[in-house]
This record gives sequence, structure tokens and C-alpha cells, in this order.
Amino acid sequence: MDECWADIPGSYIFAKMRPSKTWMPVCIGETRSLKAEFSLHEEYCACYRTEGTHIHVHVNPEKEERLVDEADLTARYTLPSVCCDGSKNLRSKVR
Repeated sequence: MDECWADIPGSYIFAKMRPSKTWMPVCIGETRSLKAEFSLHEEYCACYRTEGTHIHVHVNPEKEERLVDEADLTARYTLPSVCCDGSKNLRSKVR
């Protein structure tokens, strides 16, 4: 999947569509390199490929703004703490 992405910074949401036609976040994060981040997701959690059917990205070169985006989204949504393959969701911020 990493060959599809540019080496640019941004915040992102891996999500899937609910039966109610609304998005359900599976993972929320920020990175200085979308290409590097998404290749890591393939390595440590197959859930992002199987559970998350879409990736929503906001390209943003400012790290502080990306952190605010991530914190805002994480505060709004409860993410699964365990992936569908049984591995720990490394980006989970379940409260």
C-alpha cells in the first residue's frame, strides 16, 4: 500500500461504513510521512486493511496542527483496543 502514498505529513482516520451509512473510525493518527506510516500499519496490524475499508487523510505540514487534529478526533470517538486479528491496536486511545 505504501507505493500509493506520497512522503508528506498529515493526519488520518482508518474507517469503515456502518449499516447506518455513517463512518466508524478504526484508527486515528498523525504522521510526518503518510507513505512510511501506512507501510507500518500493514506490518503491525492487519486490522487496518480488513476492518478499515477507507482512509481519510488531511494533508498538513504543521506538526502542532496534526496533533490537535488527532486529539480532537480521538476525544470524539472510541476506538477498538484490539484489532480483528487479536493484536493490540497500537493507535487506540480508548478511555
